[in-house]
Amino acid sequence: RYENGVLVEGATRGDGITGENITANLRTVRGVPERLKGPAPAVLEVRGEVLMLKDDFLALNAAQEARGEKRFANPRNAASGTLKLQNPSEVARRRLDSYLYYLLGEDLPADTHYDNMMAAKTWGFKISNAIRCCRSLDEIFDFIRYWDTERRNLPVATDGIVLKVNDLRQQRNLGLTAK
Repeated sequence: RYENGVLVEGATRGDGITGENITANLRTVRGVPERLKGPAPAVLEVRGEVLMLKDDFLALNAAQEARGEKRFANPRNAASGTLKLQNPSEVARRRLDSYLYYLLGEDLPADTHYDNMMAAKTWGFKISNAIRCCRSLDEIFDFIRYWDTERRNLPVATDGIVLKVNDLRQQRNLGLTAK
């Protein structure tokens, strides 16, 4: 949550209703700006994914193993566990990163998801370079086919892509789902 362009609170998604306050740890994550650049809504909530690059994950697991400690199962578990640590300096050492994927607020700059993401990029958020605004089913299926194999070449682990309705009013009418 940002107020007047300043990060004031960060939380995990928790159980979907109540999350854990991880503000101090988020301040150490690349891609999470402390202050936004340029004019942004006075109150803004952002949704994003905190992640660990594959190379950083391998280095972390090697260090865990060298200390005789348990290895992490995957980069997502390592990132999630890291955010819950009580020591922000240890969180910083693990080199987490973040990509924004959604904005919430009363005064968003646009009525479309894509345009809001582009605005967020100017405010200092990291947005995936893979984001596309597809205008036909053919474009959507081409995008899916491309990323079905190309995702393996990304520096982060991913299990697929997300398709979103661009029009925010249509999104609200359709409702939300986690699947």
